[in-house]
Amino acid sequence: MGKLIERLRDALLGTEANDSHGTAPAVRIVVECAKCGEHIAARIEKEEHAVGYMLRKELVGANCQNIISLQLAFDECRQITQQSVEGGTIISVEECT
Repeated sequence: MGKLIERLRDALLGTEANDSHGTAPAVRIVVECAKCGEHIAARIEKEEHAVGYMLRKELVGANCQNIISLQLAFDECRQITQQSVEGGTIISVEECT
């Protein structure tokens, strides 16, 4: 029953459960714009049946039109193995609260 509640919370709040096995359905990434310092949050859905994959996403803030390019690599367990960003930096969720 605990997993069901965690998944519902993830779906509603857009946050990832503290899960070291990669079973959470999404990951929350926060980037800081290099140009203006704005924090931009993104919820990234993990692929259900993928066996390792690369995700590319472009983010634009509400106050700045600078495009931030995000790249994430996932392994077969849906864990992030590599991450890179152009036009900003990845920050921890805790830093932006």
